[in-house]
Amino acid sequence: MSNSLIHIGLTGLKAHQSALSVTGNNITNANTDGYSRQRVNLEASLSVQTAGGYLGTGVNLINIERLNSHFINTQLRLDTSHYHHYNSLNTYLGQVDKLLGNSSTGLSTSLSNFFSALHMVADDPTSIPARSTVVGEAQALTTRFHTLYNQLNQIGRSVDQEITSIVPQINSLSQSIAELNVAIVSAGGGTSRQQPNDLLDQRDEKIRQLAELVAVNVVDAGDGTVSLFIGKGQSLVVGNRANTLSVDQSASDPARRDIFIEQNGQKSLITSEVTGGKLGGVLAFRDTALRDSINSLGRIALNIAEAVNEQHRLGVDLRGNPGLDFFRDLSTSATVSANEKNQGNGKVTVQVSDAQALTTEDYELRFLDSDRYEITTAAGVLVGSGQVPDDLQLAGMTIQFPEGGFQTGDRFLITPTRHAAQEISVSVTEPEALALSFPLRTASGEKNTGTATMTQGELYGGDTSGMHLVDPATPLPVRISFTQAAPNDPLTYTIEGVAGTFTHEPGKQIELFIPGESGDKGYRFTISGTPKTGDEFTIEAMDPTAMGISDNRNALALTALESASLVEGSLSFAGAYTYTVQTVATATSQARISTETAHSLMQQSEASWQSLSGVNLDEEAGKLIQFQSAYNASAQVVSIARELFNTLISVF
Repeated sequence: MSNSLIHIGLTGLKAHQSALSVTGNNITNANTDGYSRQRVNLEASLSVQTAGGYLGTGVNLINIERLNSHFINTQLRLDTSHYHHYNSLNTYLGQVDKLLGNSSTGLSTSLSNFFSALHMVADDPTSIPARSTVVGEAQALTTRFHTLYNQLNQIGRSVDQEITSIVPQINSLSQSIAELNVAIVSAGGGTSRQQPNDLLDQRDEKIRQLAELVAVNVVDAGDGTVSLFIGKGQSLVVGNRANTLSVDQSASDPARRDIFIEQNGQKSLITSEVTGGKLGGVLAFRDTALRDSINSLGRIALNIAEAVNEQHRLGVDLRGNPGLDFFRDLSTSATVSANEKNQGNGKVTVQVSDAQALTTEDYELRFLDSDRYEITTAAGVLVGSGQVPDDLQLAGMTIQFPEGGFQTGDRFLITPTRHAAQEISVSVTEPEALALSFPLRTASGEKNTGTATMTQGELYGGDTSGMHLVDPATPLPVRISFTQAAPNDPLTYTIEGVAGTFTHEPGKQIELFIPGESGDKGYRFTISGTPKTGDEFTIEAMDPTAMGISDNRNALALTALESASLVEGSLSFAGAYTYTVQTVATATSQARISTETAHSLMQQSEASWQSLSGVNLDEEAGKLIQFQSAYNASAQVVSIARELFNTLISVF
């Protein structure tokens, strides 16, 4: 009996010593990241049958259990990945929002100052200081375009640097997880009831840290190892093997860095498939908000340059010379980048033919065979197709194929607006070269007897189907003469530069159109009222000595561009910029809200993990006292058993 009692006491000593060790280990690791609380699971030893019934034989230590939940771990990783994704996105969007939305760094003030200067010079077109102000504000406007472009590109470079720094961290964590897989299997983690708790904690913490960087899908292989997958099922870790991510210059876009994964010796592009975590957030920012902001800025620059240049060329400067381009011609600023993997040697060129029709999209042209091609947006939406060598008109662009030799699968990236904000500049640098006057004016015949009048003309670029189109080669002055063969015959008129004789319809205006140099815009003249036989009107050149002195019509036309709906046919320049700022501000607000929501969910998941796996020092202190008391009691059992044994021996 005494031996049995000693055995019972000894099992109690061993069991509660282990419990004290586990409790002490919990306490010392209370602040260890990823450490899961452990507990000792005990069970009664098998009883032995005696005459009086079954008699207990002590206690057995079943295992040291790691208090951890696969479900909670999965939810924590998911919420962690979401939070870091939106937090990164929100951080970079906030930078763009502050840059574009601030009155001191944005474009709005420079735009307003430029058109204010045009309004001032329209009031006094002979003023050299006023003309100089226009040139100065135009240069300030282009400088603002350059500054915004450079700052947005600097943000883009920061993004690429962060991508380059994140990928090695992912590789390091992946390799550590693969090594822990090996260690866990070696420790019997796949088959033994005794799990290597510390190794499992280390692996789960590595996976959680990985989830901060990129979204991962974790699959338990059932043999003690786990497999990790990213993107659309690309294997990052399988058993003891970790595949490597790398960052290289994009084959399609020289300005962008792409992410690749190497699997079984094959390198695959996965940039568009990576989501979640810091890496997913910065990629989402770079490939959407940042790209759209740069392209929007470039589109505004293209529209301003095109509209102001067209208008300026229709005027006459202070010296009587025809107006030149006010800004640099940006029609050739669109770029085409051939994919590095192209097999053919064909060439593609793009020219901006109508800035008003441009979007903020980048496009990919892909050849289906040596002749046929299709064009998609960056999101993969099909927007056009064609066959070489025919030109293609698409979204304000003219796409041409000056050299053949294309092969199936050849790809070209088309960026019509990306670089325009960088390339815009002022071509007119002398105040006298501002073309603020119209080159034409009208005059009524001295002997006119009717009540008809003719306008001094206006710039016009709309529908001319109901007008008399004057041949632009007709020498000035152009005469409009009214005659009547007999008193009862209808009144007719002829126009120099327009073939035929026309019958005047009482009460109906007569409209004439003289095309400008570009052909799509020109000058509209209107005759209203009742003309009489012998009445005559002329369209003549302005007196060079009066240029810019008595005529500010082109200056007024230039100021009218401020409110004209020229961007996509519905927005003014300022309106287009405001729309860009509002789009970024909305995205920033949504990202901020998503960040706050994701952070709250992550905190809830962390709280769930802590409630199950975290170490509560108060609870562990209570257990320490409990197990210490049990240990002391077991020692007392052993002591009593020894005394009983000694008493029994002394009898003999």
